[in-house]
Amino acid sequence: SFCLSRAVQQMRRLLRAAGATLCAAVAVLHGAGGVSIPRRPGSAAAAPPGPPVSRALDGSRPQTFDRWLEVETWRQPQLRDLSPILRSVSVVCRQISGLVQRAHVDGLTGNHGDGDAAAINIQGEQQKKLDVVANDLIKTTLCSSGTLFCVASEEEDEPCTCSTVIDHQAFSGQLVAMFDPLDGSSNVDAGLATGTIFGVLRHPEHHIGSAQASTLLQPGSRLVAAGYCLYGPATTLVLTVGNGVHGFTFDPQCNQFLHTHRNMRIPRRGNQVMLNLGNMPSWDTGVTQFVQDCMRDKERTRDFRYSGALVGDVHSLLTRGGGVFGYPGDAKSPNGKLRLLYEANPMAFLLEQAGGVGTTGVQRIRDIQPTEVHQRVPTFLGSPDDVHSLGCYMQYRMSPDLWI
Repeated sequence: SFCLSRAVQQMRRLLRAAGATLCAAVAVLHGAGGVSIPRRPGSAAAAPPGPPVSRALDGSRPQTFDRWLEVETWRQPQLRDLSPILRSVSVVCRQISGLVQRAHVDGLTGNHGDGDAAAINIQGEQQKKLDVVANDLIKTTLCSSGTLFCVASEEEDEPCTCSTVIDHQAFSGQLVAMFDPLDGSSNVDAGLATGTIFGVLRHPEHHIGSAQASTLLQPGSRLVAAGYCLYGPATTLVLTVGNGVHGFTFDPQCNQFLHTHRNMRIPRRGNQVMLNLGNMPSWDTGVTQFVQDCMRDKERTRDFRYSGALVGDVHSLLTRGGGVFGYPGDAKSPNGKLRLLYEANPMAFLLEQAGGVGTTGVQRIRDIQPTEVHQRVPTFLGSPDDVHSLGCYMQYRMSPDLWI
């Protein structure tokens, strides 16, 4: 009898401990957006719904991208149709990151086609193998979100409707996505950083039918989301939905993006100067003078760098103390190299949300009314004081009555 009583008491203690452990696990999962437990009939009514609570699994682990997006969608209900697209972006970034890492192993380096069969894109540039693969992958993945009307790629002549990409009329929506599938793709062969750039617009007048160039010809001030994926030592997704800039680093152990960079900001002044100095002899006199003065400046030590990938340079601006990035026009390309819709507008939106600016040297990039789908513009991005200073050099040299 005594032994039986002791055994019963011990069993009760074990059950209480197991129940406490189960409740704690459920609370953690519920706080992380994992599960919800139905109440028993007759139990107390559930509390009214409130904002999703971000809770770390172990007290220190960063929030996942999916959880962050859930919270932002609760805070901004107008993002509801944008949420599936951004989730698709995170998925395709993971896939492209894997392709970039295995490019040499899987034979994805070099040009797409050889000799006379070499593929040339609409820009007149020879396509890399990964350009083609990444382009097809992004089109299919983004269109599968179900909320896009059409997609437009830097690699293709015209936009195409998602109902055509997926081959079903159900895949259509009110949004338009534009992207550069693999910025700096020539870096892949050398094992250097590359990236994907994207921007999302609302369709001005939704209609059933084929996508037209006019669908895309909207100023950058109408962007509702923009960002990039950086494929380097780590895979990083940086984006804005109009309420600041946030960065997420891919964790291969859990196969998710984690919120590692909160509310990224760029200082008013920085020491980085990012221009391709090899092109300096053909630049406008004002840009050349600005760079030369930076080299001679003894009060501020300047860090001159240029990676060959816009994504890598912009990420450096955001994470290494600001400065100025520029790709000006030159004798060969008077309007510069960067495309307004696919590169300049998304990056200008992103940097403005981080406290920076984006201009052509004489005009805010996001105020430009596009006239062509593949229009190019001189592009200067970065810290406000530095970009303004560069713009002053350019405007001074453009006024003949002020020439020295």
